[in-house]
Amino acid sequence: MIEDKVVLLTGASEGIGEETARLLATRGASVILASRSQERLEALARSLAHLPGERLAVPTDVSVASHREALIAATMEQFGRVDVLINNAGVGLDAPVEESTLDEARYLFEVNFFAPLHLTQLVLPLMRAQGGGQVVQVSSIVGMRATANIGLYCASKYALNGLADTLRVELEGSNIQVTSIYPGVTRTSFVANQLRTARNKPAAIAVPPERVAQVIVDSIERGSRARYVTWSDFFLVNLARVLPGLAEWALAKGFRWRRRAITQNLTKK
Repeated sequence: MIEDKVVLLTGASEGIGEETARLLATRGASVILASRSQERLEALARSLAHLPGERLAVPTDVSVASHREALIAATMEQFGRVDVLINNAGVGLDAPVEESTLDEARYLFEVNFFAPLHLTQLVLPLMRAQGGGQVVQVSSIVGMRATANIGLYCASKYALNGLADTLRVELEGSNIQVTSIYPGVTRTSFVANQLRTARNKPAAIAVPPERVAQVIVDSIERGSRARYVTWSDFFLVNLARVLPGLAEWALAKGFRWRRRAITQNLTKK
């Protein structure tokens, strides 16, 4: 049950994070809302004020270690415990590996991997002391099957998945659960907020963020090890594992087609 639990949620001000915060609040959780936008966080907290539990808005840039430490400190000062940590904040990069810069790679990994790693390291001693807890890593299906043009993003999610798999082994018997969530394309502003992007809207097949939020919250309540959001995501990832050569051929064809389309659009301009 989520009722009366203290849940720390990063990337809370929009998209999957915002919808997850709303659902957690309707089920009676106290939610620490963390993201860079103080205005959006405070507006979200006000909109949830009528629901059970408490809300604490903590403006946080998860790419900065001192901000991560301050977030945990603020949470402990207000609530004295962390029952669930949801590492949801993330950033993308729409560019081939060959054309990506090391600075972009470092920032991408800072947000998508090192921030979840650090926050997890900060909460684990607290969860041990309180007798248990849960860490939720919001990953992606491309952390299970990489695709073209977002290679560094894929790599950061592969790293996050490896971290979660290792933690499940290391924390066995501790009453601390580790849950991985693998969303596919989601109808949010994620693509528009990437470090670089050739488009500003998600694909037509994108699922609404409310659906991902439902999977996250249900996984917390059930203590799930890992969850996909749709059956088609599960099927595509596992088909690629069974037929890796075919998957790579199809992805390469799509990559070349997309590159040609981008080049033609730039030429027209």
